Amino acid sequence: MNFQPEQNFNFQQQFEIPEENFVQSAQEEFAQRSHEAESQPLEPEQFRKVFIGGLSYKTDDEKFKAYFSKYGELVDYVVMKDKESGKSRGFGFVTYTNSAQVDELMRNRPHIIDGRQIEPKRATPREDSGRQEVQATVKKLFIGGLKDAITEEDLKSYFSCYGNITDCVIMKDKEKNTSRGFGFITFDDYDPVDKIIIEKHHLINGINLQCQKALPKDSQNNRANSNNRGPRAPFNNSGGGRNRQGGFGMNGQHAQFDGMNNFGNFNQMPMNQRRASGPMRNNRGFGNRSQGPYGKTVGLSYFF
Repeated sequence: MNFQPEQNFNFQQQFEIPEENFVQSAQEEFAQRSHEAESQPLEPEQFRKVFIGGLSYKTDDEKFKAYFSKYGELVDYVVMKDKESGKSRGFGFVTYTNSAQVDELMRNRPHIIDGRQIEPKRATPREDSGRQEVQATVKKLFIGGLKDAITEEDLKSYFSCYGNITDCVIMKDKEKNTSRGFGFITFDDYDPVDKIIIEKHHLINGINLQCQKALPKDSQNNRANSNNRGPRAPFNNSGGGRNRQGGFGMNGQHAQFDGMNNFGNFNQMPMNQRRASGPMRNNRGFGNRSQGPYGKTVGLSYFF
C-alpha cells in the first residue's frame, strides 16, 4: 500500500521569510532601536566634551570632523576661528554622544592630524572656569576627607579603574601613626586625574572624598604673581588666603608632611561653594563661534 501525502510541503515557503518581508522587518527593528536610543537622556555635556589643542592652522572643519568621528558619534564639533581673518586659532572642541567614546579617544593617543600631534584634554565645566588649578595638566591627585576606615588598598582598588597607579600614600602622624586625613595618588598619565576631577563625587566605604589636582607650590606662586585679573579666591577656608608654609589649608590649619611639602595649598571647601573668577561668556554654548569661548582673550583655556 503506497501512502500518498495529501499535500506536498514547500519547506522553503514554510521556513524562510520572503526577502521583501525580511528587509521590512529589519528596517522596522532598526527604527525602533534608533527611537529608543534617542529617547534615552544624554550624559551631562562635561563628560562628553573634549578640548583639542595644538591643531595645524590648515586643519579645516571637515577634516577635523572626519578624524574624530573614527572614535565615536559626534553631536558637535568646531575649529575655533579668528573673527576678523577667519583663520583657525589652533584649537577646537568635539562633543560625543557618550563618555565611553571620549575614553576611547583618550586611550588611542597620540593623535596626529595634518602632520601635527594634537593635545586632547577633557573640557572643564563652565562652573569651574575661575579655578586655574583645575585646568592644570598633572598626574598627581590630592585626596582629602580620609577617615581611619580607608586604607591605601581601598584607594588603589577604587582609583585603579581610572588608570595605572604608580604611587599611593596616606599621610600619617609621626608619633601616633594615625591618618592625617589626606593622601596622594600618582598615575602614569594626566587623563585619569582630569576624569576624576570632572566626575567630582567619589565615595569609598560610605565616605565622600575631596579630590583635587596636586599642584607644585612653585607653580601656584608663579600663577599668583602673574595674575593681573584682580584678587582670586583663597585656597583655604580659614579666611586668611593661601597659606605660605607648603602645606594644605584644612579648616584653617596647615598640614605639614615630610618629604612631600613641595605641593602647595588646597582648598577643602566643597567645589560648589567656591567663588569663580575670570572671564566667562554670558550665553550658554559658543554663540558666535568665530570668537571662541573667551572672545578675544589671549591664550588658551580648557573651559566651555
